[in-house]
Amino acid sequence: MGAYLEKHGCKAPDSVVYETYNHDIPVFCPAFLDCSAGFGLVSQQHARGDGPKLSLDNAEDFYELT
Repeated sequence: MGAYLEKHGCKAPDSVVYETYNHDIPVFCPAFLDCSAGFGLVSQQHARGDGPKLSLDNAEDFYELT
């Protein structure tokens, strides 16, 4: 997400996503998978199989659990 902001000129100094990207700091948000977006990521991973897909560490764990 930070790379997208960089590429499209959305450099907001008050953006946590941009600043963590800019300083090469990983973002950990376990609650992301507790919402419907987590189910969407698991569904997308399953549908794509071995093809290209968005991959987040905790989404991969959630996929394995389901």
